[in-house]
Amino acid sequence: MAMIVEAFASDLCNLITQISAKRVPVLAMEHSYVNELESSILRIRDFVVAHTDYTKGNEDGAVAAFVRDVKDAMYHASDALSLLLLKIEEREQFTGCCTGFLNYRDIMFRREIAVLGRQMDLLRRKHVIIVDLAERGLLRRRSRQDVDTHTASLSMALPNMVRDHQMEQDYEKIINHIVMNRAANDVTVVAIVGAAGIGKTVLANIIFNSEIVHHYIDSTIWLNVTGNCSELDLLQSAISSFKGGNERFSDKSRLASMLHQYFRNRTLMLVMDDVWSAEIWNDMLRYPLSSCAPGSCVIVTTRNENVAAKMQASHIHRVHKLKPDVSWSLLKKQEREVDGLGEIGKKILEKCDGLPLAIKVVAEELQQKRRTKAAWEYMLKDQQWSKTGLPEVLNKSVYLSYDDLSPRLKQCFLYCSMFPQGETIHCDKVVQMWIAEGFIPNDENSKLPEVLGQEYYTELVTRNLLEPIDGNFDECRWAMHTVFHSFAQYLAKEETLVLREGQNTSDLSQRFRRISVSRKEVEYSDIQKQKSLRALVSFGSINLKSGDSLGALPYLRILHVNNTEISTRLGSLLRSLYHVKLLKYLDLSNTDVSALPHNIGKMKCLQYICVQGCQKLKQLHKSIVNLQKLRFLDISDTSVKTVPKGFGRLNNLVSLKGFPANTDDNGKCTLEELGLLSKLMHLTVQGLQNISSSCSSAGAKLSDKTHLTSLWLRCTTTEGNELQSQEVFDDLCPSPSLEHLTITGYFGCRLPKWLMSTLLDNLRMLKLENLPSCTELPYSLGQLPNLESLWVQHARRIRHIGKEFFRPSTLGDDSESDQDERSIRTLVDQYNRSMAVSMAFPKLIKLVFYGLLEWKEWDWEEKLEAMRALQNLQISRCRLSHLPSGLSCQAVALRVMTIERVMELRSVENFGSVVELYLQSNSNLEKIANLPKMEMLRISKCPKLKVLEEVEALSSIELKDYEMRTLPEYLKSLKLRQLKIDCTLKLLHIISQRDAALEWEKISHIQNIEAYADGFDDNKRLHVFYTKETDSFKIHLGEYGASSNSTAGLSEQEDNHDEHVTGSELPTSEQSTHEG
Repeated sequence: MAMIVEAFASDLCNLITQISAKRVPVLAMEHSYVNELESSILRIRDFVVAHTDYTKGNEDGAVAAFVRDVKDAMYHASDALSLLLLKIEEREQFTGCCTGFLNYRDIMFRREIAVLGRQMDLLRRKHVIIVDLAERGLLRRRSRQDVDTHTASLSMALPNMVRDHQMEQDYEKIINHIVMNRAANDVTVVAIVGAAGIGKTVLANIIFNSEIVHHYIDSTIWLNVTGNCSELDLLQSAISSFKGGNERFSDKSRLASMLHQYFRNRTLMLVMDDVWSAEIWNDMLRYPLSSCAPGSCVIVTTRNENVAAKMQASHIHRVHKLKPDVSWSLLKKQEREVDGLGEIGKKILEKCDGLPLAIKVVAEELQQKRRTKAAWEYMLKDQQWSKTGLPEVLNKSVYLSYDDLSPRLKQCFLYCSMFPQGETIHCDKVVQMWIAEGFIPNDENSKLPEVLGQEYYTELVTRNLLEPIDGNFDECRWAMHTVFHSFAQYLAKEETLVLREGQNTSDLSQRFRRISVSRKEVEYSDIQKQKSLRALVSFGSINLKSGDSLGALPYLRILHVNNTEISTRLGSLLRSLYHVKLLKYLDLSNTDVSALPHNIGKMKCLQYICVQGCQKLKQLHKSIVNLQKLRFLDISDTSVKTVPKGFGRLNNLVSLKGFPANTDDNGKCTLEELGLLSKLMHLTVQGLQNISSSCSSAGAKLSDKTHLTSLWLRCTTTEGNELQSQEVFDDLCPSPSLEHLTITGYFGCRLPKWLMSTLLDNLRMLKLENLPSCTELPYSLGQLPNLESLWVQHARRIRHIGKEFFRPSTLGDDSESDQDERSIRTLVDQYNRSMAVSMAFPKLIKLVFYGLLEWKEWDWEEKLEAMRALQNLQISRCRLSHLPSGLSCQAVALRVMTIERVMELRSVENFGSVVELYLQSNSNLEKIANLPKMEMLRISKCPKLKVLEEVEALSSIELKDYEMRTLPEYLKSLKLRQLKIDCTLKLLHIISQRDAALEWEKISHIQNIEAYADGFDDNKRLHVFYTKETDSFKIHLGEYGASSNSTAGLSEQEDNHDEHVTGSELPTSEQSTHEG
């Protein structure tokens, strides 16, 4: 973590600047100390930055020891100066200025500054020694070129490592895109994006060497674009690859002109492998390729999606992790002996997390071990990459991604390793922790730190260092790949400790700055020995005893406790919270906390408070209105019914969730006080059924909040007044800056007027749920130009959705029908917007209709252009008898479709782009036809489905029905790669008889079959496995098999004609999921 010194030093200097600006008289003599301290920090920082690129072999040597000393000194300085600044600010607030003298006891801060100065002097003397060692060649510096060269050569050795079905599909998609664009005049750019070691180069090499490419392409060039590769080197390599020989001109312009001439009127494929900057293409290679013939293409592999976007790639393909069964096959290919030690091998494989390069490395390590169960079990227990570091090959590959980050992004990335694997973390939480730690600059003249922190998070996602979890709009929940997690934990091991299940607490003997608890029980008495602790994060259980106090952790900035197992004594521990003067972040979500400390208002540094889900919490102490630095408060899902009066003074609030609406101002905060909170970005208001006056709701001044991007308006009862609800919501018109809007429990017959105006042109996500009286959707939702996600749930009175859903018919018609409801201005707005937006729902990606129990008709004509970007459609619990022809004609990007409990639906037909189709409990569905690109089909409880035709690309079916007596006839004609069946024991037994049963004729041609009698979860239960290629046939019917078939007396049967392949070793394939 030495490189982080650069960012930490900048933050420390900013802290010194804040103190210097105060000009406190008692510190006047010490200003020279302060200035000298800043100067020392900057000099030390520059030295560390210049001398930290040393290989792992020196990590315990002089440089590493020096860097540890630097970090300790800087942490010491940060703690002391933060307390000093707090003391000055408290005195400012008390006296109204900072010119008053601090009392005698505060002179200790002068001593602290002097001690820090002497510490920096000592460090400067040490660094002279390090410089001398480096100059004499006794320290070997890390060479980026060595890492790049090694990684490039490794990548080229991988191409034939994996050729699974998913990669074949990926190959076909990219080839089809290239072939379809052969007539394009411009060079087609295709980007293959993914994390380090995920198989980008493998896929690019398959394309590069394919017969189809060589049929259409005149010439091919492969360039290894390493991080330190110069433009001159690349141009010379391109010429050498194209013409042979070795052109050694030093004039870049001349080389570019030569390439331009060589490529003229030729179709070319250029592969640029491992690109780190788009400028290589945009500023250097684009011109030479501009002379190519139509049909030429560039394939770029990169770890950074921003690079692909800046290169204006027409197709971006994201490479995903290998599935467990493919990972297992790859491991067996690399290490054949693993087949006999399956269960241990699978556990070792878990740490690879579907990363091909990691699997290859693990296989090589297994090859060095004796092929015995004991040796591999020892390896499983002993191998902890988070402690020992990644194997060298893997470490170098991941290091390149890390090394390309800025110092601040390095801090943020390493911080994410503090969260245990398996925990789902919201991006807002980690951004708040980054801010509390000081990782995000807080400059009043620039962006809000929350906005900047979100940009940091997005950058880590686009660089494939964090993985957004599927099904979360805006990728707001994330995880870290196991390999990257181990890499980051190893780099942070001197400062951060993650206590896992079964881990010995003896590690606590070392000094840490951050501790994360994921194991069942840790003694708090061990934790409180960590006097320098800055963050305590608990997902497990901390054993508290009477008398335990937070006062033992005076420098704590972050306290995050998200469980109920320590709640019995948590209240008593919180009574000592005031002693933690520097605490900035407090999260007690889902605990049994019944009250926050009465003196919480004195904790002047607190910025983030979350008590979401603390149902025993009934009120907030009135002193909370004194927290002038508070930026975030979440009291949702608590029993808090009122907020103390004066809440509007907290003018630094950025996020307020769970705010209880009140009109009574008798000591309570009302909606009018929200009007004073001008910096709000995220707001949740609940209990709006309590508001009886539209004047009160208008006082919230939501339309004036120019930073507001997320709003949730919620009624929390099941009954309400329709007209009152309409009036209140009409006056809660939000700012045009709004991006996310949720309305829950609204009682009006029509939705708010402002949903039908031009005010919400920035809206990206709209969720309408629990609308008991609403009879129609807002007119012209389709004219929202940036809407990406629309959810309509539990609106039981909606019967019809027509063309008004997409755009108003005419100005006149709308005026005649709804003159009393809408003003002329609203109508004009609607009409103008319909003219401005030529296609309805131009950016809509996801559409969900759920629980519209009376919905029977969806009118959408084929010629009405709409939803051309729609990718995911979910329809559940309604009475539709057919899907509109406009949907199948216009939704040309639709890939995933889910239809559940649509009881009157008869058919699903003519969807030319759908790749995955999920059908559940559609009791009258009879036909699926003309879905030519569908690859995956999941069918559950659709008993009348008899026709499945014109599905040429279909390769996988999952069929689940516990009432099914025979297999469907349509299986006979399908060319499937994979079939999964979840059925009755009786049908499973029939399948197990193989050629002796008529049912087997329907499926014997399928490549892989997995049949279960009790679900897909556990392949140790009743099942039948079949692999056609090897004729492997595995049966496990338990006692049922023994009692039903005299020839099946054993609980395990095997008919395997290939002694080297035993299907039992294959891990159960996970049920495929789609983006929800």
